[in-house]
Amino acid sequence: CTAMLEQIGCARRAIDLRAQDDSVEAWLEDDFHHFGIVMRHDGEKVISVEGEAARFPRDTCPGALDILQEVVGMRLSQRSTAIGKTTNMRMHCTHLYDLLGLAIAHAACGREHRRYDAIVPDRQPIDGAPPEGRLGGTTQPQLFCDGHSVMVWQVRGDQITGPGKYTGISMGRGFREWTETLDIDEAEAAHVLRRATLIALGRLIDLQALGPEGMKGAEGACHSFQPEVIKNSGRMLASSKDYSECPESLLLHLDR
Repeated sequence: CTAMLEQIGCARRAIDLRAQDDSVEAWLEDDFHHFGIVMRHDGEKVISVEGEAARFPRDTCPGALDILQEVVGMRLSQRSTAIGKTTNMRMHCTHLYDLLGLAIAHAACGREHRRYDAIVPDRQPIDGAPPEGRLGGTTQPQLFCDGHSVMVWQVRGDQITGPGKYTGISMGRGFREWTETLDIDEAEAAHVLRRATLIALGRLIDLQALGPEGMKGAEGACHSFQPEVIKNSGRMLASSKDYSECPESLLLHLDR
């Protein structure tokens, strides 16, 4: 069985996007990941991608850096999810894939700088459920863009339970199709907050003690879980951090 952790705090995820002439530098950091990319373009399409894996949960994650080259030649799009029309997300590192999609949209929209900060309080069990019930419990994730609160959800399990038009939306299958009905900025924010909310579940699990039986259901989900990769994939020891009380430490290298 999966060992549950008892900490009460919050997951934090920071994403920073900066344009410079014909390129976008993008960085992401949270409890489990720290990735960066530089995407260059000619004003119409992607012409090169370079990536860096600074901290990651499995020793096979950096192998996904080379797969980013599949996007070279893609036309710039203001929707960060348009990258899915060019390459298969599940063959990539999920977080490098998301970051590249955001960088492409950043260039297409002509923005100079954008910073996202997501806060996801650790889930609380429902109606006195046992500790393992926290995975399906409740939380209220919030997303800030350039220091301003732009989205707050109530969440139970994998369902958004409020407010307003977000009520009843699943964070699973069909989520991307639903965001296609939103304007570009709101859709982008929704994808950033969804990913942060799902990744936050990792704080409730003792990942160091997670054996092969705990990986069932994740096969094929991303690069490290592809059948030909996972058989040689191992957990990176002591790779997780807790930013509950020190959000200023996220992407600290950008201020140096």
